[in-house]
Order: sequence, then structure tokens, then C-alpha cells
Amino acid sequence: EWLGEGELWLQILHPDDRDRMVAADAEARRTLSPMSAEYRLITRGGRLAWVSEKAAVVRDVATGELYWQGVMVDITERKRSEETVRTIQTELAHVARVATLGELTASIAHEINQPLGAIVNNASACLRWLAAKNVEEGRRSAELIRADGHRAAQGPGGVRRHAARSRRRPGMGQHRRAALP
Repeated sequence: EWLGEGELWLQILHPDDRDRMVAADAEARRTLSPMSAEYRLITRGGRLAWVSEKAAVVRDVATGELYWQGVMVDITERKRSEETVRTIQTELAHVARVATLGELTASIAHEINQPLGAIVNNASACLRWLAAKNVEEGRRSAELIRADGHRAAQGPGGVRRHAARSRRRPGMGQHRRAALP
């Protein structure tokens, strides 16, 4: 088939591979060096086929004419498998980013909710201490409220501290508890 139609290769080369392969062909003919390439062909039935070609330029002894001698292997299934792997890797990377975002969201929520919960608890303790006429303990509870308010105001900065702390001791967050009357 190739011998009968000299221009067949050019006709069935995929348009996106044509310039690259024509240049490689010309260079191999100019230097008489072997060529190894992967490219796409469009079959007579219109199907896209990936091929791996390994060929050398040979000079016909009788005519001096140059021609290719080599092997062409259909690698379409391998290319499909490679594309499937790339797709799965892309999806896996996306899932990993989403999971990381979920962890970050949970950590930020904890960094905000934990000090706010401590503020509420310390405010309740403060009110109970003041109702019991224990001004010194009420003042101590108010100081804890102020400290927790400053901690809450730091916001996501605490996430970095929490991440560093959890790398040293996983699951060991430090939480303050106010003494209640």
C-alpha cells in the first residue's frame, strides 16, 4: 500500500502532527539518520490511530533513490491508557485539593468557635462569681474573656500555630478551661 501511493503518508498524517513529522522526515533524509517518532494517522475509515515508527533511510543500490525501511506499530490503546491515567491523576489531585480545603475549613471553624465558646463559658462564670459577690474571681473570669477575645481576633493566624502544633503532637490541641463556682 505504501509503495503504490507515495504521498499516502502525507495524506493520512494528522494535521496537528504534519509539520513536525515532515520536518523530522526531511532532517532524517538530509542526514541519513534513523528516525523514531510517535504520531497520529487518520485511517481510511476515519479512525484516529497512534503509531510508533522506527525507520532508517536506505539508498536503493540500483537507482540511488532514498526510501524508508522500518516498522510502524499501532500504539493507540497505550495512548488511550496513558490518557486515562492522566485523567485519573487530575481527578485525584482535585479530590486532594478539596479534602485539604475541607480540613482547612474545619480548622478555621475550630480556631473561631473554640475561643468564642470559651468567652461564653467565662462570661457565664463571671456572672455567677459577681452574683456570689466574689469580685476577685469575677475579675479573673473577665481577664480570661479578654484573653479569649484577643485569641479569637487573631483568627486564621491560629490555624498556622495549630497546624505546627498538630505536626508535633497529632490531636493534642491546647484548650483553656475556666474554673466555675
